[in-house]
Amino acid sequence: MYRVDPFDGSLVDWTLPLLFVEFVLLACVFAYDWVEKQRLVRNLEDHRGAVGRSAWVIFAGLISVGFAGILAIVLVIRRSWTWTQPAAVMVSWLLAPIAITGLMYWCLEPLGFDPIGIHILATAFGGISIFFVIWSVATDSGVWLAAGLWSVHLLLIPSGFGWSGLTIVAVLMIICSATSWVSGILVMRKSWRVFGALDMVLAWIVAMVMFSTGAGIEAMLAILVASSILLGIVTYLNQTYEKQIING
Repeated sequence: MYRVDPFDGSLVDWTLPLLFVEFVLLACVFAYDWVEKQRLVRNLEDHRGAVGRSAWVIFAGLISVGFAGILAIVLVIRRSWTWTQPAAVMVSWLLAPIAITGLMYWCLEPLGFDPIGIHILATAFGGISIFFVIWSVATDSGVWLAAGLWSVHLLLIPSGFGWSGLTIVAVLMIICSATSWVSGILVMRKSWRVFGALDMVLAWIVAMVMFSTGAGIEAMLAILVASSILLGIVTYLNQTYEKQIING
């Protein structure tokens, strides 16, 4: 649904209708953001909420062939940040790889460039989400932490299946586990520590599947090294914050 070339068809039956929809969406996005700005300038209450903004960005991101969707994502992230609505920011962020892939599909191929796969973009956005989690923990911005951690999981784990082999899937699950587990220890949230442990279990299940299908020694070694590093970090942090964890 996100791989639509507006110029791959007849002018009247295909190109003009799609371009007309795109221009209408662009106008709607600008009008939507203007209304948002006016409400902020006039100190009016938020009348849309996170659900309304999430529905709007999903609508624009999936219907657009590229430009309007990306613009809607950027503006909704901007306004949702102002209104302190992590859910809307997260939904917009998760749609970004889809919108960018849709734009590259018809913009890059005519120029002779191969578009970047959506799994590569999702992995990159998941990596950026890890830095956002680090910022949330370092600045004690707990209201944004859950959105960051969910973004890491919803971007990294599905994107792993786009790469060749299950090794990447297992390693990305371990990275998700480290992000959740370490964050849970540092902010004293038991739920995220449990989530991190579950990620580790799932990574080992994937590793067992790989082993049963005859995975190479290099793949198994990579998973064991990643697991050892994670367990070492978790053990150190548990010992460092033992009193706080017990009291929490």
